[in-house]
Amino acid sequence: MEGFDFKESMAISIKAISIIGIIKNLPKIKAEIKARKEEDIPALVELFKAKFDLKDDEAEEKVEQGLDVLLQLTSMLFTPKAA
Repeated sequence: MEGFDFKESMAISIKAISIIGIIKNLPKIKAEIKARKEEDIPALVELFKAKFDLKDDEAEEKVEQGLDVLLQLTSMLFTPKAA
């Protein structure tokens, strides 16, 4: 298959396995996000981007963009709003 990089696919799969840990810790993650201020979310995204690395920069960018959207949505849903 042209353009298919088995080694890179395996690397992505191994990183994806960490999602299981995220799912197991969702209540803890939700509580932590609730405790954060809305202005803290961009710093979390930047920290993730700094630590997350794939050889395929295009794939890495798509994952990072997806995370950015998810954290923004999570922030809108779970962070307490000032009254």
